[in-house]
Amino acid sequence: LLLDRNECARVTAEAIDLLAKTTASDSGWSWTARYPEVSEWATSEILLTLGQLNRMGWLPADQRLERMVAGACRWLDAETARRYAKYHKSDYSLYTYLRALFPDVKQSTAAQRVSQAAVQQCIARWKESTIQQKALSALILSAKGYAATARQIVASLAEYATSTPEKGMWWQQLDHTSWNSLDRVGVTAVLLQAFNAVQPKSAEVDRIRQWLVLQKQNTSWGSSAVTSLVVASILTTGSEWTVNPSGTAIHIGDSLLQPDKVQYATGEFTADITSRLTSPAELTIDRQANYPSVGSVITLERRAMQDVAAVGCAEATIAKSMKVFRNGQWAETTEFHPGDRVRVTLTVTADDDLDYLVITDPRPAGFEPASQLPEPVWSEGTCFYRENRDSSTNLYINRLRRGSYILSYELYAAQTGVFTSGAAQLQSQYNPIVAAHSSGSVITVSSHE
Repeated sequence: LLLDRNECARVTAEAIDLLAKTTASDSGWSWTARYPEVSEWATSEILLTLGQLNRMGWLPADQRLERMVAGACRWLDAETARRYAKYHKSDYSLYTYLRALFPDVKQSTAAQRVSQAAVQQCIARWKESTIQQKALSALILSAKGYAATARQIVASLAEYATSTPEKGMWWQQLDHTSWNSLDRVGVTAVLLQAFNAVQPKSAEVDRIRQWLVLQKQNTSWGSSAVTSLVVASILTTGSEWTVNPSGTAIHIGDSLLQPDKVQYATGEFTADITSRLTSPAELTIDRQANYPSVGSVITLERRAMQDVAAVGCAEATIAKSMKVFRNGQWAETTEFHPGDRVRVTLTVTADDDLDYLVITDPRPAGFEPASQLPEPVWSEGTCFYRENRDSSTNLYINRLRRGSYILSYELYAAQTGVFTSGAAQLQSQYNPIVAAHSSGSVITVSSHE
């Protein structure tokens, strides 16, 4: 349905109808049809989104929409010029960027003075600006013909970036920040536009695109507005990535892997290669073009629990330990007595942001949870929702920021015997190949001598 022409036309018509209900005659947009007062914020946000479509040449050819856009631009010009007359030292760069997205709608003379002042402010202050503001300044100056200064700004931005062949190019300074309703992914999309506008042939453009695409692998891009901005930025920049992946050849040793079913748009497939591994072999991937690819090899084997070693992945690791409370302090051990108060500690390390994680920690037989009810637990400012099952304790996390976290819960030793303490398992429900588990162990619960 997403690619059906009739469905797209219907959804577009409904969106234009909704915009028509919330706009005044030759004016901007309000929050809702029931609240007629025009909102400058709502008008600016709508124009920014429509401006991206206009920049790509995808703005629907609809006379009603054209009249609404022209009226909103004129209303915003008047409001901005009125505010500039009172507060001429304020920052008007976002307005200037927005208006440049609609070159066919003529600015008033007063509004042109605002844009000219914003351009001069960008030239004078870009060295002291934040990364976000530098990206916006580069876009404005490039559009206004100040190519040399725009190149200086982009060169400065590149100096603050981190780049690796595996992850692409990104700015760690943007972690946990927000700018004009955009998180680090949305701001990086603006940075991508800036690099492409100033130096479209530079290698940095594809590296930034690579980082953005890989973020979608483990995390959600966020709101529909941010996702639309990222998609628009990727599609209109860099080299050609929308190639037919059917020519990709995967070999296991000398044998060509030919999966039964391949996703037509992305080339994605899953295949069991066990029968091909009668002896050690090398897996090779021969791509037909230089586009990003993601894959994994998943193995399964049976071992005694005490022989299970901790295994992590590039994105996350997990470790598990058990301690007993004796003589007024906690001590790590594998030997317990009935009635002992036991603390299970899970140490989770994430090398990047991850969404929708589940941690499953098998509970040793002979132990009972101290807290029977599900409840939220906190570590390093992050909320984990914990629930107890018959044989395990589960933890759910909506978003895990990059860093290390220590989680703990308590048990009571209830029965004597020798039990296995299962390996705690971590897995992303958003990207299941992100998985890790702790080591296993054998524990003993014996009577007091």
